[in-house]
Amino acid sequence: MLKCIQGLVVPPVQISKNPLLAINRVSLQLPHPLCAPLPLQKLGQVCLRCITSKRETKKRLKISPSSPAPKNSDIYGPPDPASNIQTIRFYIPPDETPTEKMFRLRRAEVLEWNQKFWANHNTKFFKEKAEYVKSLEPSLKTSGKITKKSTPAEQMSVFYRKFLNENRQEHLRYNREWYKKNISLLWPAFLVFLIRFRRRLLISKRK
Repeated sequence: MLKCIQGLVVPPVQISKNPLLAINRVSLQLPHPLCAPLPLQKLGQVCLRCITSKRETKKRLKISPSSPAPKNSDIYGPPDPASNIQTIRFYIPPDETPTEKMFRLRRAEVLEWNQKFWANHNTKFFKEKAEYVKSLEPSLKTSGKITKKSTPAEQMSVFYRKFLNENRQEHLRYNREWYKKNISLLWPAFLVFLIRFRRRLLISKRK
């Protein structure tokens, strides 16, 4: 674009004796190959072709095969394909106390228990759903309601209601156990909070 601006200023212009003819006839041949000769009336306009023809360099993102490991925090991974629960790798501080270790192990135990439950539950759900859809194929083919992608919602609502009723007691047991395990973590979490708060105070005093 700088060449185009220079082309508008540098080349000498021979003006005819008749100023009206000079305005209509005189044009400047711009050095840029994409730019057409501009008449004298358009000297103040910007060369749009130069702007549009400018290639913008794209920034390439460098993707590392391994996720960066933070120094002082837990690592959250992708959801588990079976349980659909996000995996967590708990951070182990170098000066971990027995109370902190106990709290970390109990948290990992609760997370593993929760993940196993939902992995088994989801596996069971999709297995029974596939069997139910397969059992409906003959009757749906005769009625012409079956499609390659989905089963009618009215038929699937019957399966959902049946599945929830059959697994109601199991869900109630899971809820009771879930609340029990999480409430049992409150006191260790409070102790760990005091330990880490005291540690931060000591570090701030040293500074």
